[in-house]
Amino acid sequence: MKPLSRFIKPGALLRLSPGALGILAAFGAALAYAGAQVVGRQVVTGMASPVVVSFFALLFGAAILGVLIGRGVSQDLKAPRKTFLYISLAGVSSSVAVVLMYMALSREPVVVVSPVASLTPLFVLVFTHFFLQRLERLTLRIVAGTLLVVVGVVLVILGSA
Repeated sequence: MKPLSRFIKPGALLRLSPGALGILAAFGAALAYAGAQVVGRQVVTGMASPVVVSFFALLFGAAILGVLIGRGVSQDLKAPRKTFLYISLAGVSSSVAVVLMYMALSREPVVVVSPVASLTPLFVLVFTHFFLQRLERLTLRIVAGTLLVVVGVVLVILGSA
């Protein structure tokens, strides 16, 4: 097998447009979430409770983030207080999502739970409409793509029933 460096030139990722880098990061996140769900299903099926698995998953995630942020924290601590309120809300929401995901994985197969959890774009669409109108514009293509995701989830749910 050829080394990855033969296909990706040093610094190539840095030359990508912000949009391309964002899409690449989204694919990476999808890959990481898929791995976490498959491993999580194994762990919550007879090894540990969903809440314990969530605790350790978030703990290790926080430790890795702590190493990654390094010295940049001092600059971010100067942000307005309202920013920390939003960060706190995002953290609570993410933590609840992790616990609920592991609870779902402890009761249903990962091939059912994962598509249902993929309804995220539907909720993002609704939340964006109400809370981010000044930052983002919803287009017909975005709405249509989101509805296709929902149709796919419904097909998976009906197919597993």
